[in-house]
Amino acid sequence: SCVTDFFRLEKEDLLTKLKNEILSLVASLDRGLAASANEAERVDELAKKLELEGAAVDFISSESRERLRGNWRLIYTSGFTTGSLGGTRPGPLAAFTPLALGQVFQRIDTQHLDNVVELSSYLLQGRDGFGATLARIPGANWQNTASKDKAPSLRASLRHTYKVEEPNKVTITFESTTVKPIGAIGGFLSLNGLPQIDIPRLPDFLQPPAPLRSATFKVTFLDDVFRVTRGDRGELRIYTKDSDASPGAL
Repeated sequence: SCVTDFFRLEKEDLLTKLKNEILSLVASLDRGLAASANEAERVDELAKKLELEGAAVDFISSESRERLRGNWRLIYTSGFTTGSLGGTRPGPLAAFTPLALGQVFQRIDTQHLDNVVELSSYLLQGRDGFGATLARIPGANWQNTASKDKAPSLRASLRHTYKVEEPNKVTITFESTTVKPIGAIGGFLSLNGLPQIDIPRLPDFLQPPAPLRSATFKVTFLDDVFRVTRGDRGELRIYTKDSDASPGAL
């Protein structure tokens, strides 16, 4: 009916407005690393409004399970607002590590959930970095075929199996880690053709039991392009779906 359509469109407009407010607010917060306490509180308030106004997520629905799959780009996490790379889990202070955090994704298919993190370092960049040192080696004759590649970095993929539970809970269990060099050193040496490195895992009989390798989160808002989750330690994470890459392209 016309009345039903009116309320549906009004709801869609409200959700779009809330999502745009969140996107505008987090655009300058570097996934939360640059957020002040007031900014973090405001992001949380907007996320709660979105969760309240959005349709309930229920993984008994095949539509919800299908929406969950794909490449999701992390745009904000409250775990970074402490300035710690570990977020609510203890970790090194972001300001005191040579590593800089690049893009962070979740890559989800029907069986696996991979946390994909890109890490760069000033040790590889700049005129005094390792790349520049290689370029000054006497007799070096590398072709500048990688000039369009981005700065050298490492892409770490943490593979998990996962299961969805009613209504909106996801449990992930760690399986393995792979690391792949990407980008180019000094614009001369492309790293993209190097193979990925599989980090050796402990034999099954030495591995901790699955519950100790597992974590849970609840998907509190989900549509075709936007996802909000709450972790088992209260961490807020906000993702947008990356339509430019298929799940296997990362």
